[in-house]
Formats: sequence, structure tokens, C-alpha cells
Amino acid sequence: MPASRPSPDPDRSAPGSLSWILPILFLAGMGGWFYYAGSDRARPAPSDGPGPEEQLRISDASAIPCNVPLRWRVEGGDADSVEGTDALRDVVRAAAGIWESAVGRSLFQAHATEGLPVRFPVGTGSVGEVAGAGVDAESAEPVVRFLEQIRSRSGRVISVERAVEVDRGGDPEHLVLALAREFGHALGLPDSDATGALMNRGTRLDGREPSEFPTAADIEALRRVCGEG
Repeated sequence: MPASRPSPDPDRSAPGSLSWILPILFLAGMGGWFYYAGSDRARPAPSDGPGPEEQLRISDASAIPCNVPLRWRVEGGDADSVEGTDALRDVVRAAAGIWESAVGRSLFQAHATEGLPVRFPVGTGSVGEVAGAGVDAESAEPVVRFLEQIRSRSGRVISVERAVEVDRGGDPEHLVLALAREFGHALGLPDSDATGALMNRGTRLDGREPSEFPTAADIEALRRVCGEG
């Protein structure tokens, strides 16, 4: 008669039972928690707010150089005067033409509702009018500036806002040159140290003819940014 086998001990765990697996899972879970507890990966930025890497950049020269043709539109001025608005567009076209004539190709494009806004003081009926009572339009320095705000996250641009703002007009030819300088910034040109250059903020524009600009230094700077094209 074959010998009978002893019955298994109920208090003894068999290999592969839960009593072996649970401690391993517990240790692995604790290790993962400690690894991720101090990491940004465990706390992604909320979708309804800016992330920790988001930055706001404000610059004089555009960080998106030679994004051409650069559309522009006129804002402000005398909305009830078609003649006045056309005069403002003409002076902006003249400013754009200074750069286009120098390189022999189209860089800008006028548009009725889209593109880079060129903002004139509300109520400006002609290019010679200024914002502020008691200021002689013929002798006042134009006040024009290019503004750009770039929002980026993780090194990727997510939005760009640009504008050219005219706080004061002044002499039409002088205003053309002031606008041309800010259009240079919109193309990506920084301020220049070259003597007499349009992009040199030390260059006085009053009394100068638009045909005197851009200088050779300005053209060389533009070609470095935009290529020979």
C-alpha cells in the first residue's frame, strides 16, 4: 500500500502567493512616490493658467525678423474723414517705400483690417496734426515707437502682438522718416551705431529728405537680416 503524503501546512505560504507580491508592490510604489514628489513632472501646469516656463518678452527689434510681406493697417485718426484716413495711409506707404526702394522688392503690404496696426491719435485729420494743445505741428518732433510682446513657453512662441504707435505727428516728411525707422525695427533691425544711419537714434531726422535714407549701413543691416533676396 503506497505511503500517504503529508497534508500541506495551511500556515505556510506557497511561492507566488499574495504574501510575496504585496511587499514588492508596496516598496515599488513608495520608491516611485519619492522620485516624483519633488519633480515638476508630477505637477503639470493647469490648462487655464500660465505655466512656470512661460515668459513675456518686450523688444525694440522684432524677434521674428524679416517676416515679409509684413501687413499693416491704419488705426485711429479721424474715422469720419475718408480723406484724412487716406492721407495717413499715404504717409505710411511712403515710410514702407523707403525700405522697398532700397532692396528692390516688396516688404510690406497695406490691408484694411489685418496686420501690424499703425496707430494714430484719435481725431487726427491730417499727418501734420499733433496730440496736445498748443504744440506747433511744423516744429514738433514726431513721437513714434514700435512695440512687440512675445509670449513663449518651453522655448516655443505661442503669441505675438506688435504695433507702431504714433503719439505725435509733426512735419509730414519728418513723420515718414520716423515711421520708416520703426518699420526697420518691425523688420528685425536693432538700433545702429553707424553715423547718420536711419536706425541710429542719434541721427536727427528733421530737415532731412526721405531720399537720403536708408544709408549704406542701413541697407547692409537689412540684408544681414533678410538676405540678398
